[in-house]
Amino acid sequence: MVDVVLILTTVIFAILIILGSIYFVVYFQHPDDKWVAWFPKIVVVLSLSIACYNIFLLPLDVANQQGSFTAAGGIPMTTINFSFFIASVILGLVLVPFVMFYYEGVDDKDDAGDSTTTTSQVVYAFKWIVPTVVVFGIIDYLLWAFLGFVNVNTTTLTAPLMPGDAISASYCAETNTCTSSSAVDTIHVSVLISTVAFAT
Repeated sequence: MVDVVLILTTVIFAILIILGSIYFVVYFQHPDDKWVAWFPKIVVVLSLSIACYNIFLLPLDVANQQGSFTAAGGIPMTTINFSFFIASVILGLVLVPFVMFYYEGVDDKDDAGDSTTTTSQVVYAFKWIVPTVVVFGIIDYLLWAFLGFVNVNTTTLTAPLMPGDAISASYCAETNTCTSSSAVDTIHVSVLISTVAFAT
């Protein structure tokens, strides 16, 4: 069953966050940047919005579960969480540095005229973003290869088969016929999970 009120509330909050991000950018922009540099401003609004969305994912997940084991609200939170975490990684490691390099590619010489073109700015940005992404990729791979493990404590409880009506919550304690063994399983997480974990 889909919780329509929860979905409407989520959409309203999403719109309010975007409006708040736009207000933040407009209020704190430099006077010389009015009506110019749209691409960096759009990236800043997008980054601020996704940062806020990441904060609101946890209460949304709690509201979606509504205290039950399965999601009663009908919102696929696992997919949404991964989507926003991956978007955060892409923004933080690729798009924001690209915009910074793009913005730095402006030729601010005081001589005859501005010789900067959009093409030269894009080339300048790519010239710096490619090594940046390669370095981040190598660091991410090394972190995954050497630290991308998780230890999961497991307890195995073994008991003889009994008729259904003879089993109670205290069966093992009363009969002393159960055996328990504990172990720690080490799991190598996926590269995606590792990247999201290390980057966020």
